[in-house]
Amino acid sequence: MERAASCQPFSQRSMKTETLWFVPAISALEEEYPVLWADALYEKAREFDRVVGTAVLAVEAVGMQGLVHILVVEPMAEESGRTYPGLFEGLKDRGVRKVWLVAGDAHKGLRKAVSTAFLGAGWQRCKVRFMRDILSHCLPTTL
Repeated sequence: MERAASCQPFSQRSMKTETLWFVPAISALEEEYPVLWADALYEKAREFDRVVGTAVLAVEAVGMQGLVHILVVEPMAEESGRTYPGLFEGLKDRGVRKVWLVAGDAHKGLRKAVSTAFLGAGWQRCKVRFMRDILSHCLPTTL
């Protein structure tokens, strides 16, 4: 990206080469995943002339060969029962047919979307989130 800092123009070829590393590939996915992790985080994003909080929904998975894949990272207006079904429908449109287990936080919309989109998939509360919740109720002197 040194060329951008020096204000030299990009050619079409150099733009394609230099931006390839951060342009996500939208591709077909495996049909079956043993485990999906779904979560959202909140980031600040510019929306026209102001900065707003935006939910970034992410799904990571372990494929049948044991490799970890990031399936989708998608900004949404909020983490809600309305946004997760669309996220999972997008995965199904890209070829995901069967999921064995989904791990995530205790968001009711996420759990409902999983049971609707992937019939028969198990649900597990993320153990890291579970421990954070427990520790948030402990006095610092008891730790």
